[in-house]
Amino acid sequence: MVLRVSVCSELFFLIEGLDFYQTVDVIAELGEESRLEQKTGIRLGVELAPFTEGKPVTEISPEERAKRRDNLKKNQVPLTGLHWILAGGDPIFGAGKYFIPKGPHITTPHGTRRCRSADYAAEVFRYGTELNDGNPLVAVWGSPAQRNLIPGTEYQAAENNAANAFARILRRDDHNVTIALERLVRLGTRLGEDKIGETDFCYTMTQVDTVVSLTRNKLRLDRRERVGSMLDVKAAKNMGDNPLEVLRNPFLVPHIHVQDPYSFGPPGWNSNGEFLGDGHYDFRPLVAAAVELSKTRDVDLSAEPFDLPPKKFFTTHGLRPYNVFRKSVEYLGDLIQEAMTG
Repeated sequence: MVLRVSVCSELFFLIEGLDFYQTVDVIAELGEESRLEQKTGIRLGVELAPFTEGKPVTEISPEERAKRRDNLKKNQVPLTGLHWILAGGDPIFGAGKYFIPKGPHITTPHGTRRCRSADYAAEVFRYGTELNDGNPLVAVWGSPAQRNLIPGTEYQAAENNAANAFARILRRDDHNVTIALERLVRLGTRLGEDKIGETDFCYTMTQVDTVVSLTRNKLRLDRRERVGSMLDVKAAKNMGDNPLEVLRNPFLVPHIHVQDPYSFGPPGWNSNGEFLGDGHYDFRPLVAAAVELSKTRDVDLSAEPFDLPPKKFFTTHGLRPYNVFRKSVEYLGDLIQEAMTG
């Protein structure tokens, strides 16, 4: 079993306009400069947000996919997961085969809209599988705008709609992806200055577990383990849960978003753009638990900021993603090394 560490790709695209190859180069450099591998034996990986392509993934040719797969291997950057599965707006969903009026959505009662959303998500999964050389991959399903309740939809109906969408994706034979449904913070929840929650669907672990169970019941036995839950530290803390308790969830897919629960920035950073390490939120117990869990299961720690909007934390304080993530990865590396040797 292994422990992996990654950073998200979206901010290199949103803030600095980096393409796939530039992002992989930067993450390889980040891993070297942070000395993560020297401390822990872990190569820094990437959690890929497909919307950073700026176009549907279906427009990326087999030859280009092979080139990207080879680039990941050459740079020794593991692909640890997919994120923001249905984000992207009009450049992806505004025209062509995957045109979806009003955008993709998984809890909508509109069957055609829901099925088109699921079918595009399956294409994203196929793309990720090909980049990962056919190996298993985790897709974190957050995307609050694409799952929030449509006015007039009953909550239980929305749960069944989401389960139908997930089951449609997981019945496909052309990808090797596990869905990790991300619990987010309830809409209207005050999280500090000008921050509010994100979703009115699946904001408690009980709600997430219900959708996971409904989905599994729609799948044949050998595919039921390909949908589960994950740990988002920011959501757990702000919804009143202990992240260490969430790690015991029976449906857990051990893919953990480690963002600071107060600043929404990457680990170790406060809301003032200052790096404090565990002076702001102490990740030491969580990292130690992840190291212990990795003795029996593969575990991913992904440095995943989630400010509203995501780049606000960086632009407000004039911070570059590279410099911020370098500090966070150094911090996580130190905690992992401590847990491994302690």
